[in-house]
Amino acid sequence: MDQEEILRAALETLPDDMRRCFLLHFGQGFEEGEIAILLKIPVERVRACLKQVRDRLPAGGGPRRIP
Repeated sequence: MDQEEILRAALETLPDDMRRCFLLHFGQGFEEGEIAILLKIPVERVRACLKQVRDRLPAGGGPRRIP
């Protein structure tokens, strides 16, 4: 299993809100404030989701573009 497959498998285990925040930010390049508006949640929640996702992902799965 290569790193991309590992990352995708890890993303599938995340709760929906965390996965959406992560994919919007790292996959599509949206800023935290834009994600908050799109998802109609406080920007603090977006930040918390992104931090929790980074903490849960395997090492090296953090801030980079998702293919």
